[in-house]
Amino acid sequence: MESRAAILGHPLHPMLIVFPIGLLTTAFLFDIIYVITRDHFWRRSAFWLVLLGELGAIVAAIPGLVDYLLISMPATTRDVASDHLMLGVVVILLYAVQLLARRRYAAAQAGAPGYPAWLMVLALVSVGALSAQGAIGGGLAHIRGVGVICPPAARPSPAATRAVTHPTTTADVEGRKVFVANCARCHGTNAEGKIGPRLVNNDLTLGEIRGRVMNGKPLMMPAFSGKLPPGQISAVVAYVASMSARK
Repeated sequence: MESRAAILGHPLHPMLIVFPIGLLTTAFLFDIIYVITRDHFWRRSAFWLVLLGELGAIVAAIPGLVDYLLISMPATTRDVASDHLMLGVVVILLYAVQLLARRRYAAAQAGAPGYPAWLMVLALVSVGALSAQGAIGGGLAHIRGVGVICPPAARPSPAATRAVTHPTTTADVEGRKVFVANCARCHGTNAEGKIGPRLVNNDLTLGEIRGRVMNGKPLMMPAFSGKLPPGQISAVVAYVASMSARK
């Protein structure tokens, strides 16, 4: 699921979005400092950070929208991407409201009234929504592989290709059945990789494969210990190991 908006092999949305996230988060920290110190420098600085962060978010959203519209994704990933998009719209609107509210306070001098309580609540809600959206976006890129640039895949070895398409032993046949029933949704029917990584020509040891199957990986892969009988776990471990590039 490679990015359709990239320059020189670098996806634009992940590169650009870090700037508004940093600016808008820092603006909230400046708000807290202002509330504590009543130094109007922090209030003015927060306004300009929100302004720059809002502009940066709009710019970063453009390549993100391009990727959302043009990348082909599984239905479950599309749902998560839609949540990310909708939350992004909410974040931009929240900070737009903040800008309108902050204008009257940005140029205030010493002795002027402080922030109203509702503005600080709005700032807290905004940075919370921003954090949630960033977490979802990080999951899309780092866990589901959306909007990234993948290196060219290594050519599968003949042995790995045969293991996937023509299992020969009874154990291989059983392992493939377990794999297709439980793993293909993420790794592909032929282990070519989908939401999860490609397993043909994998570089995992037998112990690493067994540990991953049994214990899973937080936020990325479920644990199958207790969900599958030991015999099926051993069969699917042997099947994935038969595709290893280490052989």
